[in-house]
Amino acid sequence: MVLAVGLFGVCLALAALHAVLVENQANLDDLLERNQQRYERIDKLQAEIAYLDSPEGLADQAHSAGLVPSAELAVLTPIGPDQLPPPEEDPFDLESSGWPPKPPAVEPSEAPELGITAG
Repeated sequence: MVLAVGLFGVCLALAALHAVLVENQANLDDLLERNQQRYERIDKLQAEIAYLDSPEGLADQAHSAGLVPSAELAVLTPIGPDQLPPPEEDPFDLESSGWPPKPPAVEPSEAPELGITAG
């Protein structure tokens, strides 16, 4: 009788352990599936980034922004250091370029009255 009760207890413990194992395996399978979906999403986003960085992707972005291809290609030729004369004035001087503009001169007779009275 004691042997039967002991055997029943062991079988009950094994059944409980098996239930926990099955539950954990289901959780593990769910996590693995979600992980696989995330890897697929990462691959899709990396492919999209690669396309957007490609010349075709940049052209599509430029076209959607309203840019159009130029009519002809302009090739710029560099000038050597001794072939271009230096500027006569400082190109970064704002006063020589006329900036900021001076306010127009107002004649004293045209000046508006401030409405201030002495006294």
